[in-house]
Amino acid sequence: MPEYSSVRVLTRLFRYMVRGRGLLLTTALVLVILSSYANGVVPVLIKRAVDSGVIAGDVDTAIYYGLLIILATLLAGILSFAGRYLLVKVAQETVYEMRMEAFLSIQRQSMDFFDKTLVGQLISRVTNDAERVSRFIQFRLRMLVYSIFLIGVAVYYMYGMSLELTLIALAAIALVVIVMTRYGNLIRPVYDQIRHQTGVLAGIVTSAIAGIKTVKSLAVEDSIYQRFRGENDKFYAYNLQASKLSAIYGNSPFLITGAAMAGMLYYGGEAIIAGTLTVGSLVAFLTYMLTMTWPLVALGFSIGDIQRAVAASKRLFDIIDTRPKVEEAPRRY
Repeated sequence: MPEYSSVRVLTRLFRYMVRGRGLLLTTALVLVILSSYANGVVPVLIKRAVDSGVIAGDVDTAIYYGLLIILATLLAGILSFAGRYLLVKVAQETVYEMRMEAFLSIQRQSMDFFDKTLVGQLISRVTNDAERVSRFIQFRLRMLVYSIFLIGVAVYYMYGMSLELTLIALAAIALVVIVMTRYGNLIRPVYDQIRHQTGVLAGIVTSAIAGIKTVKSLAVEDSIYQRFRGENDKFYAYNLQASKLSAIYGNSPFLITGAAMAGMLYYGGEAIIAGTLTVGSLVAFLTYMLTMTWPLVALGFSIGDIQRAVAASKRLFDIIDTRPKVEEAPRRY
């Protein structure tokens, strides 16, 4: 079977995604981009509501911008829902085709293929790997696009309000992405081992149940039990390792953005006293940091998940591209 680089795997996956669904995919991504922009302008509207309405004592202006904030938030929610729904449809249709092609390829294989391949691993590829590709398309891809555009909109508006506070925000953004990318690189092989062990355990259970008469007749229950216990111990250890990494890195983004907000309060407060920054601008900066926390986490995860999606797609393509050594003669009816 041919060897595929990561770029070729992603290119092939993209071809599956646009096969008869190009317009659907484009529409979904445009809706995601529009929803990120709608969310991105909310802090600017808050700034104007504070400066031109609350601080100026203009109730009508405050109400006007308050209504605009509600409309922008409502629009962002509608656009996000529509984009998410369309991407779910694209993901399900794409994975449906990949899963069917993989299953058809398995059915066509000669017996030597099954002698060399664990049944549990095949089950894991057709189910777990396909589901991983689906999650990447419908969630990680959406969050990757959403996060990039939201951060772009935020930095654009923040730069227009204060260069110093924007530099603090950029430092926090970079640090969160680096930390979460590091976390993704560490947790990815652990998750791969967990998924592999899932297939191993499924293979042992499937073989034991399918051959239960032979197992009992040979009285090898204890041997199979010990084998299962050993593999289950590995499964437990991998899950414990994943939990430790999550505990260490899980709260890092909130600590980083919290520190950035503290710095903004300090420097922003001095700038307000000096008359070089408005109260509304400081509120907008703090709102941007709160708004970007989860997208930054998602962006860091998405960067790491690209390789996981590549690995899952490659395993499916390996099955699809495997040609049987012995071709069956065509059936005559």
